[in-house]
Amino acid sequence: MNTSTTSYTILIVIAGFLLITLLALTIFLLIMIYCYSKQGNSYKTASNDLSSFTYSSNLSTSSHSSLITNNTDSLSNTSQSTNSNSVIISKPSLKEISISLPIAKPNFNESKPQLSAESKMKAKTIFERRGSNNSLTLSINPMKKKLSISNPSKDSLDYLSKASRLLTIPELISISKSGNNFYNEFYLIPFNHAELFVQGSSIKNRYRTIVPNELTRVRLPVRNSDPLSSYINANYISGYKDEPKAYIASQGPMSNTINDFWFTIWNENVSCVVMITKLYERNKNKCELYIPDQINKTEYYDSVKVTVNQVKAFEDYEIRMLTVSCNDETRTLYHYWYTAWPDHNLPDNPDALIQFIKQVENMKKIDETKNSPILVHCSAGVGRTGCFLAIAIGIKYIDNESLIDIVRIVCKLRKERGGMIQTLEQYEFIYQVLAYYCVYYKNFPLLSTSSECSPALSSPSSLCLKTINEKTFFEFTAQTN
Repeated sequence: MNTSTTSYTILIVIAGFLLITLLALTIFLLIMIYCYSKQGNSYKTASNDLSSFTYSSNLSTSSHSSLITNNTDSLSNTSQSTNSNSVIISKPSLKEISISLPIAKPNFNESKPQLSAESKMKAKTIFERRGSNNSLTLSINPMKKKLSISNPSKDSLDYLSKASRLLTIPELISISKSGNNFYNEFYLIPFNHAELFVQGSSIKNRYRTIVPNELTRVRLPVRNSDPLSSYINANYISGYKDEPKAYIASQGPMSNTINDFWFTIWNENVSCVVMITKLYERNKNKCELYIPDQINKTEYYDSVKVTVNQVKAFEDYEIRMLTVSCNDETRTLYHYWYTAWPDHNLPDNPDALIQFIKQVENMKKIDETKNSPILVHCSAGVGRTGCFLAIAIGIKYIDNESLIDIVRIVCKLRKERGGMIQTLEQYEFIYQVLAYYCVYYKNFPLLSTSSECSPALSSPSSLCLKTINEKTFFEFTAQTN
């Protein structure tokens, strides 16, 4: 009996142990099934997300490629539909550009701009826009920096001293109308930005990165024992045939530099000031008003007394005759204010710009005995100022010689004031305006054989300052064929 009871007890214990073990295994299996099920859902979600991302990326890439293709087709169609006689100055495609300078890496975190219908259409050149009633403004919105120019200073100066591209007038016209690739030419010219040398002068600089190059910097006499009073953000610029100090390129006066500006005019015996900016552009201050705002009104700028005697207004610019007095001496100063050169754009009327430049140069001839420089400024004193000077000097070469070297002109400008001609569009604009001047003012044939392209240049005095007859480009080329 005892043995049976013992055996029965042992069986019960074993059965209980097996039941507990089975229950534990069942619970364990249920837990594992739950975990695997949850992990499977996670993988499924991740897979769906990855597929969605891949689809989205492909869609974005496809759309972007489509936009580029449409843009290329639009340009191609525009080019094919244009009259074969028309002048097209096209920008180079990235595939056509071959340049050894390092290219900055793009920032992929930035959102890509949407291409509008207007951005797909190529802007017309000066020749194509001639005679049109449409808006003639060329948009040159700031471009992202494409190149990082790190030439050593010695190499930069060596390039600026030697680089050249000598052209005949027919070659200039041909290049300007053939869509020549100016990309390499422009960016190979070192900008030659200066470093700040004068301690404490930063408060007199309108823009932190635009400072005068030390070798050609205008130095004023020290006043009131203040060493900083000798500083102004301006440089001497050579003129036609390296005429020394033919111009002074300056930044637009600031509220704390107006007195320095007028002292520069007086000390350098300036008889003509060229202003190529508005006081405010895009709601930003570009230049302080540094002349009296009314006729017969007098203002004092430290020791310099200024009075406006006459104002003559044209459609795109104004001319003022001022009386300037200092230390019991009185002089006459002419102030030329060009108001039709918009910020981040190009002038819409090449005729007005050419006539404006001629007006300034004619005044210079009247005052030849004074041997005084022409002071030119915009806001920073490098963009619009550089274009004005390059075109003005280029016109003198065209008037007096049968050759022109725009590369050499720009190199000299940048050697004397770093950063002159800020954008590729401004550089192309110089070529276009000078070619336009040759065709419409000097009567060079636009489409001719090389044997017909070497007429004797007429004298500068034969230039008519009136707006020439508004023939369209197509009418003009039809007559020359």
